[in-house]
Amino acid sequence: MDNTNNIFIISKNQIDRVYRRWPEIANNALEREINIKELEPSMLVVAGMGGSGTTADIISDLMHNSDIPIYTIKGYSIPQFVDNNALIIAISVSGNTEETLNIAKEAYKKNINLIGVSAGGLLERFCTKNNLMHIKITQHLAPRYSLPDVLFTTLNLISNIDSLQWLRDDAKSAINIMKNISKIIGVNNDKNIAKTIALYIGNNIPVTYTSPLLKSVGIRFKNSLNENAKILSITADIIEASHNEIAAWSNKHEYKAIIVKSSIDTPAINNRFEIFNEILNEYGHDVLSLPQFSNNIFCDIISFIYILDYASIHLAALKGVDPLSIEPINKLKERMREYNYVQC
Repeated sequence: MDNTNNIFIISKNQIDRVYRRWPEIANNALEREINIKELEPSMLVVAGMGGSGTTADIISDLMHNSDIPIYTIKGYSIPQFVDNNALIIAISVSGNTEETLNIAKEAYKKNINLIGVSAGGLLERFCTKNNLMHIKITQHLAPRYSLPDVLFTTLNLISNIDSLQWLRDDAKSAINIMKNISKIIGVNNDKNIAKTIALYIGNNIPVTYTSPLLKSVGIRFKNSLNENAKILSITADIIEASHNEIAAWSNKHEYKAIIVKSSIDTPAINNRFEIFNEILNEYGHDVLSLPQFSNNIFCDIISFIYILDYASIHLAALKGVDPLSIEPINKLKERMREYNYVQC
């Protein structure tokens, strides 16, 4: 066995151990004591990139019916409509994400309420220097594997807002779902849905169609496939895909469709999924529909992300690639540092 395979086996086992601890990590984050003054923002803005940005996507899905508007930022600047009655939560697991640091600097200059969430780094230093609230989390192997710590810490934080207190109960239910799923998935378990998904994808490009309530699941799966399995991936919500992307399935190509439905989708959405599936079959394409594990939107999100993350690790194993390695990302970040856009 060559050195590359040794590295892969080591990283695979490390990752498996982290994923098995996800329910425990989430519970610890939710129960973490957060001392914060009364929060009643007019708008919630969550900023983050990559694995840190997943938390923003999930909260956006969770709060689709909230009384408080939510906006996610994946970039360098704050939109003009965000005023100082808003609360910005800047998330960077490493604490050194260029775009998120610039959001923090801009929020401070504009006197917009800001809370930083990171495992340390420049973000913690910036918040400490300027007497801004900072919540310290733990990086578990790599930022993308630290999702439960980041997400449930952030939910713990925003559940202090009166109109969002319901998030805490939903979060507890989601943790219980994770505990159940952790028993049936894993890199050393050959008979589980995560490995079935990986085998279904094979050497093809996966195209994930989600409920409009589960956009975060599709984005997270795409990102996990990019970083862990080193493959390209496509995702879209089923409504938008019905108006454009479905036309592309009239041709033969090396793509595999995956459908992710919410347990609370409306009849119109369920019927659309069914017809969409039928049309793809008529053109000779396979479709894999994921089973549902809950009847709650947050539990839907967490269960699907947990399973699909594991699927990306199984796919990495099938391809013989190291899921931990992200050399092109590191190269890009190193070259961007030459421009010195971050001055905290």
